[in-house]
Amino acid sequence: MDDWILLIDESRDAGLERLITDAALSAGVKEVIAQDSENVEPEKSDPLIAIVSPAVGRRQAIARQAYELWPHTQTLLLAKPGDVEDLRRRTMPTLTLGKRCTVVENTEEVIRRELVSAAQLSIRRRQHRTMLDGINHQLARSAQPHVSEYRRLVISDRYFATVLESATDAILSLDQHGLVRSWNLAAERLFGYPETTVIGRPLEPLLQVKVPLLAQTSDVPASARTEMRCRCADGQMLDVDWTFTTVLDSGEKLGAIAAIGRDITSRKRAALDLSRTNEILKSILSNMGDAVVVADKEENFLVFNPAAERMFGAGPTEAKSREWSRRYGLYLPDKVTPFPRDQLPLRRSIRGEEVNDVEMFVRRDNAPKGIWTRVNGRPLRGPTGELLGGVIVCRDISQAREEEFFRAGQSRVLEMIAADAPLADVLSNLVLLLENQAEGLRCSILLLNRDGKHVRHCTAPSLPEVFLRAMEGSEIGPRKGSCGTAMYTRRPVVATDVMTNSLWADYRELARVCELSACWSTPILSAQGECSGFVCDVSPGETRPAAGRDSLGPDRNAHCRDCHRAPTAAGDFAGARCPNQPCRGIGQSRFLDYVPGTEHRLDERKRQVAL
Repeated sequence: MDDWILLIDESRDAGLERLITDAALSAGVKEVIAQDSENVEPEKSDPLIAIVSPAVGRRQAIARQAYELWPHTQTLLLAKPGDVEDLRRRTMPTLTLGKRCTVVENTEEVIRRELVSAAQLSIRRRQHRTMLDGINHQLARSAQPHVSEYRRLVISDRYFATVLESATDAILSLDQHGLVRSWNLAAERLFGYPETTVIGRPLEPLLQVKVPLLAQTSDVPASARTEMRCRCADGQMLDVDWTFTTVLDSGEKLGAIAAIGRDITSRKRAALDLSRTNEILKSILSNMGDAVVVADKEENFLVFNPAAERMFGAGPTEAKSREWSRRYGLYLPDKVTPFPRDQLPLRRSIRGEEVNDVEMFVRRDNAPKGIWTRVNGRPLRGPTGELLGGVIVCRDISQAREEEFFRAGQSRVLEMIAADAPLADVLSNLVLLLENQAEGLRCSILLLNRDGKHVRHCTAPSLPEVFLRAMEGSEIGPRKGSCGTAMYTRRPVVATDVMTNSLWADYRELARVCELSACWSTPILSAQGECSGFVCDVSPGETRPAAGRDSLGPDRNAHCRDCHRAPTAAGDFAGARCPNQPCRGIGQSRFLDYVPGTEHRLDERKRQVAL
């Protein structure tokens, strides 16, 4: 828009307006707009010059108003020749407008001169201002990336400051000398020291921590992590997990060290409590009589306690369930069929099933007779119910099963007696029942002939024929092996090693041929104390009868048939009479208790022995 001049004149003096217009044209300004002092306002753009005529009252106020409306406009105050100096004195100190307000005489010559001068000055100022605006625009454009980067840095700084103050971990920085330079709110809460009290102080004596030595120069910041106990302001000691990282300056030298500390006191206390609990559980599992096995859902063993290793003859394996039956010797109750994979109690528990009272037979190399076990299993689930694996508890019920088998065999023998079965069949079944009570045991029953000096074979289902032929008709005596000596002395005789026992001097070659190592014999005494026969138990290995085993034990298994009391001292029943006073009845071995009613059978079968 073209430059223009504003004339503020309330009198609307046509001559003044014409004079100013002519002077403006000579100065290159084509337009002059006249306004009164009551309506001073911009018409188009900022005027080049604002002229206030002498007819205008309140010229100081009008000049200030013009200055406030147009800060870059030159103002001329017209005054009568005699009033110029006075107006200057009264106007300039109050306006403090500097060179932008000039008081001139209201004469044609002065107005032309000053107007032309003011117009040229204003034009030059405007040109300069336009040029400066262009320069500023260019500078702004060239500085825009730097301004954007600065703004980004400011935003980033505010962001990181917010992160530091809202972090739950203690975050602080140290200078090259280990002095604290920053300290966030979490550090205040954790250690109890306000920021104002720690800035500029060394960290090591403050918290009793040792800042690790980090590389001073490196292309990559060095870092170290360690756990230390730190002292708080109240004297409390905390376990803190520290991470120290170097901060490099522009020259890739150590500028500072950033430290992040996390309170792990509760975590370490919980870990200690968990460790103690695990030790207790481990001790319980190690001392349990029942086998406990735990596996995850991928069939990897997690727990395999010592009782399980003893029961199954081996520890945990990496093999999966398809190999478990073969590796651990797991069979169905028929003792022949390997336990099917899908029916294995542990595999069923892993699938999420509950297993109750499943019987399993275990046969391994170091227990060829086998072990009976009863298994209970449960699935393992997480806090939300998800399936994690399975656990089984196995109890050795071999003794209970043996007792069941024994009672069944005893009942079978009693049924045979009740049915008046042949004595040989009854005794054969009884001998088989005895042999099942110990691994590798082979039993026989021999009877004493009427002459009271020689023995004859009755039943021996498991002994070699050559042994039976050698014993048939042999004579009893004090050194006639275990059998002959037992009949002769009427007391049990035990030979734990027949190859060295003096009673077997005449029978060692026979024992070697029959692969016998140990033998013990128990005489069968009638109600009158007479010997009718004996039970002979032989073993392929060096051993002796188990303590408390009926019919196989030493004299302490005897009792009086009249007073039913045990002997008062070992060997008291070596003879026929009871040593207990005042009884003095007939003592007998508990062997006859296996078959109630044998005494009657002895009388009926001409004093032949029955068990």
